[in-house]
This record gives sequence, C-alpha cells and structure tokens, in this order.
Amino acid sequence: MIPSADDLQALLDDACRRHRVPGAVLGVDAGGTTSIAVHGVGNVVTGEPMTADTLSQVASVSKLFTAHALHGLLLEHGIGVDTAVSALVPELAALDPAITIRRLLDHTSGLQGDLWDDFGANGDAIPRFAAALPSIGSITAPGELFSYCNTGYVALGRLVEVLGGSTFDRVIDRRVIAPLGLGHTTLRLTDAVQHRLAIGHDLKGDGTLAARPYISMRCLTPTGGVMSTVPDLLRFARSIPAVMRERSSTNPEPWTAGPGWCLGMTDCTGADGTSVFGHDGLWVGAGAYVRVVPSHDVVIAMVGAAGHARTVWQDVYAALLTGLGLEGVGLPPADPTVDVDAARYTGTYRRLSQDVRVEEVDGVLQMTTVPTGVIAALSSPTTVPLQPRSRDVFLARASTGVDLPVVFLGDGQHATYLHTGMRVAKREPT
Repeated sequence: MIPSADDLQALLDDACRRHRVPGAVLGVDAGGTTSIAVHGVGNVVTGEPMTADTLSQVASVSKLFTAHALHGLLLEHGIGVDTAVSALVPELAALDPAITIRRLLDHTSGLQGDLWDDFGANGDAIPRFAAALPSIGSITAPGELFSYCNTGYVALGRLVEVLGGSTFDRVIDRRVIAPLGLGHTTLRLTDAVQHRLAIGHDLKGDGTLAARPYISMRCLTPTGGVMSTVPDLLRFARSIPAVMRERSSTNPEPWTAGPGWCLGMTDCTGADGTSVFGHDGLWVGAGAYVRVVPSHDVVIAMVGAAGHARTVWQDVYAALLTGLGLEGVGLPPADPTVDVDAARYTGTYRRLSQDVRVEEVDGVLQMTTVPTGVIAALSSPTTVPLQPRSRDVFLARASTGVDLPVVFLGDGQHATYLHTGMRVAKREPT
C-alpha cells in the first residue's frame, strides 16, 4: 500500500526533523499516479524553501543518465557491451583490452576509482580526464572484483561523446533530457541558477548545520554532474531501458546497496527476493536516491540537501517498502560465536584518494580512514571501531550516522583486500 499524500508528507517531515536534515523532497509514482512531499529549506543561509521544482545535485544518480544514453548509442552503432573500450576511445587506447564496456558499466574494470582532479571548464575536460586514466593504474585485475568506480563512468562518458559526436552535456540534452521533457534537469550550473537551486549542508558536532560550497567539475559530469528534481527523476526512471536492469556483477558487501550491479543500475533486491533496481548518489553535502520496483509498477525518488540525508532515506524507504509488503537489504547478521583473529586484518590498505589503517587498540579493532590527494581538502580523517558480525565481516558507524559493512577478502593468512563503501582497498605488504 502506498501512503496517501498527507502520510507521505508526515513520513518525510518526521525523518528530516529526527535526523536534522534541513531540506528534502520525496516522490512516489505508483502506476502513473504521483505524490510529492517537500520539507524545509534548500539553503540555511538564505532560508529559501525547498520546493518540488528545486534543483539538487543528484551526484552518482547521474550515472543512470550516462548509461541510458550509452545503451541507445551502442544499439545504433551495433556495438556490444563486451567490446574493449580501448578500441573505441583514442584517449583510452593504452588500457588493458580486458576492460570492456560491460566491466565499466558493472564496476568490475579494476581501475582505480576515485580521481578527483579538475581538468577545467572547457569542452575538452572529459577527454583530458580520460587521457589521464591509463596512468593511474588499477586496484584489481579486470573482472576480479566489484569495486565502485567513478573514473570508469567518466570513461563511459567519453565514449558517449565519441559515439554521439558532441560534448557530453549536449549528447545528454539531445538523447535524454529533451526527449523526456525533463524541464528541470541540466548538467550546466549556468542553467541551474535560473531555477531554485539547493546547496549542500553538513551537520556539525555541536548540532548546527553548515552550508557547503557548491562544487561543479565538468570532467565529472558523466559520473556525478546532473542537477535535477524529484518529479524529473521519477519521469526519467520510468524511461530506463530494460537492458540496464540485467544483473552483471556481484557486490561482496551486499548490505550496502544490494547484492550486485547491472548494466547501469544497482540490483537493490532485498531479503524477500522481489526485484528492486535503482541508484544512490552522495556528494559534498547532498544525497539523491532512485528505486524502481517493476513488479509493483512503483518508482521512488528522493533528494536531500545534506551529506547525512541517507539517514532520512533509510527511514522513509523502509516505511515505503513495508507498505508494499517488501523487505529491504538490511545489515549483516551478527554471529555471537565469531572469534576475531586481529592479525588477519591489521595493516594499511590503499586505493586512490584514500588510505585505510586497521589497528588493534585495547583488544578492539579500529579503522582509520585518511583522505589523500585532492579529496583531503574536503574531508578529514575519521577513526571508528569495527564491530564483528561474522568472520571477515564487520560493521562501522560512518560520520553521517549510517552503519557501513566492512568486508575483508583473501584466502591466505592475512586479508588481501578491504571492501567498504562498495570500494576495494588493497593491503600494503608488511
């Protein structure tokens, strides 16, 4: 059962107030009938209210736009998803030919995933970013493991440009935004400021909210640059081609977003086994979420003007699933008999833009995450205890208040990889 408009509003208001999220919009489309709830403000400095037409950065939900356009272009050009991207994109000619379109779509390319360098605001930003990818190296072999990869979607964005014959934003305009009538969706900040525009916020340690500077990098538009509204996201989600829901890879930490990845979408199927697909987005001070439940003809979308908006999403999404008679993904179950072998896990694990140290302190494992490179200026190191759930599976409380699974992988005496936030970090030799 889908809640009434009044109940949807009460659900969102309650969650936002409890979690101190300043502004959010939640929408449900059930069989073509849409209900929208709006809460709070999009800017705590100006007090400008959130509305259904307030644009928000949808962060990684942008990847759905990239995949949508790409699948249409592949069909038109007669190109299969198992084609090596190095054969199609000149800037990527030096990549391992085992890195195929499929492995970029389903996050199994093995590429280092988080390059945050800015390549300027001109039309060559994405080609320049793509040209840097062969030099940043890989974290795993192609096809070895699922590891969420922002750089891979910039590579796909460059492929969209090559096949679409124009800059990425123009191809998305022509092939997705205009045909679907998404009048409040854009990839250009110069267009977005002509509308209401939410900014990001962080919850400080003293309980106050701080506005975050607006960050827009043209090179990252294929992986996170779309600005949109909940009504537009609902309409867009209904247009997503079925091929994007074809399961293609397996997530070692299925409790974070779902058990695997499709050719563009996340497989968000929960404990009851009913197929659910979608995507989450998290950026500096902002969050966005989309879910599609084909068997119930239901689409859900939410945007939140806060880095901790996921706490609101978890509450409202769980309530909506319960109303549909469904169960969500949940957290890893606890095994009270687990015996933690600390030596297996302690060490330093690295990936591009982040170092992770696992240490034993007073008999308790703790994980320290240290941002590196460009991202170090935007976030600070954090240290959290690891709560054992079973062998190689732990739980950590993120700074946003969300419980995140931490999974260690490897067949030897010592773990080879640490997998959290859907990303792999590789253990440094001791």
